Amino acid sequence: MNHAPFDSEPFEVFAPAGQDGYARPLTLSVDCGGGAIKSAVCDARGHLVTESRRIDVSYPFTPEDLIAMIISVRDWAAEHGAAPQRVAVGVPGMIRAGTIEYTPHYIRTAGPHTTVLPELENAWNGLNLAGALEKALGQPVRVVNDSEIHGAALITGQGLEVALTFGTGLGSAHFLGGALQAHLELSHGQFLADTTYDQYIGEHVRRRLGNDEWSGRVVEIVSALFPVFRWDTLYIGGGNAHNLTPEALEALTAIGPLTRVVANSVALSGGAHIWN
Repeated sequence: MNHAPFDSEPFEVFAPAGQDGYARPLTLSVDCGGGAIKSAVCDARGHLVTESRRIDVSYPFTPEDLIAMIISVRDWAAEHGAAPQRVAVGVPGMIRAGTIEYTPHYIRTAGPHTTVLPELENAWNGLNLAGALEKALGQPVRVVNDSEIHGAALITGQGLEVALTFGTGLGSAHFLGGALQAHLELSHGQFLADTTYDQYIGEHVRRRLGNDEWSGRVVEIVSALFPVFRWDTLYIGGGNAHNLTPEALEALTAIGPLTRVVANSVALSGGAHIWN
C-alpha cells in the first residue's frame, strides 16, 4: 500500500496572478472552532496572503459576536493591503446551503460540554449565516462545516476522499471526484452504547486519558469508519493530530489504500478551494 504520512501540500487551482504574484480573487478564510476563531486571506490558489490570526472565543457567544469578529478581520486585512473579494467560513456542526441546522458549541454557556442556553440555541440553529454575513459585509459568502474547509485544502479530485479532523471533537468531510458531498455529522453518532464519537475521542477525553490511550481510541474509530466509507484517500488533521503517538500513526497508515496525516495549518487555504 502507498502511504504518505505528514503530507501538508494543498491541491492548487490555478488562476491568473496579479502584479503582486497573487491569483485573484482573494478570499477571507475563517475557521471557527470551539475555543478560537482562526482566519487569513488567501489567493485563488490557496496561498496565504496574510498571516494567520487567532482570536479566542469568549462565551456566551452569539451570531452577532461572530459577525462582528469577521468584519474586524476583513477590515484588518484591507488595512494591510489584502482586501478580500469574497469570504469562506467553516462552522462546527450541520450546515446546509449556508444555514446552520445545528451547531454544538456556540449554543452553550461556557463552551463545549457546558449547559445549553435556550436563547442561544434559538439564535444559532436555523440561522442563515451566509445571508447574514453577505448583508453585513456586502460581499459574497460561503458557509460550510469547518472540516469541509479543511478537506477542500487537501483533495486531489481523485476518487472518494475523506477528511477526519480531531480537535474539540470529531469533524468529517467527504468529496467524490473533487465535489463536496452532503455533510454527515458523525461526531454525534453513537459509537458505543450511550457514547457518541465526540464523547469517546473529544479533547476533554484526551486530556483525561493522556495521548497514548486517546491515540488508541482514534485508531479504533478510524478502523471502524473504513468499512462505512471505503475511501480511496483519507486525510487526518485537526488541532489534535499532532498529539497522535508514533505507534498510532503507523497503525493509521495501514488502514485503507492511502492515509495522509496533515498539518492543521493547511485548513485556511481551503477557504479559496471551497469556492471551486
